[in-house]
Amino acid sequence: MTGQLLLVVQVLLTGLVELPLVLRKGTETHKMVKLNLGSGNYPRDGFINVDIDPNALKVDLVHDLTKPLPYYSGSVDFIFSSHLIEHFWMKDLAKLMVDWHRVLKDGGRIDIWTVDFDRIVGNYYDDKISFSDLTFRLYCRPEMEHHCCFPKVELIGLLKYAGFKEIGDIPINQFPFPGLHADCNMGVYAIK
Repeated sequence: MTGQLLLVVQVLLTGLVELPLVLRKGTETHKMVKLNLGSGNYPRDGFINVDIDPNALKVDLVHDLTKPLPYYSGSVDFIFSSHLIEHFWMKDLAKLMVDWHRVLKDGGRIDIWTVDFDRIVGNYYDDKISFSDLTFRLYCRPEMEHHCCFPKVELIGLLKYAGFKEIGDIPINQFPFPGLHADCNMGVYAIK
């Protein structure tokens, strides 16, 4: 059996991916297991790009992120998430964050970039954006709608609930896709 077929059989039987396995559509393996969750059209080199859309750009693992990640507990080094969490319902996010915490190794890190509620509302009150811009940034377009939006203190509370210990800000200039969401970005990291 090929490695990819074995991977499919293993995931179907156990729901888990035993690492290290070849997850990319080639032959290379990943020394450090780094996940780019909800990669969409923004894949990252050196990451396992995970998305529900099989047609997403350079997707390595097609997976519904409302379901537990198919990795053993403590098997992932780093998780990157850019403008993903706002597309989930708040009632589902605590469960997802607990699962993301589960798969990270002790000392593993998650970087979350999301819509900054305080910044968007502040921009509106400072007359930097119109009311229609405000509602677009908070709710997005119908096919990509936002279900929740966070003030930083709420996101930190959610990460603490999930079990993360060290939590802090990521400077805006460290966002890997310059120009994207420039007026509404917030970056938070957390360490398991």
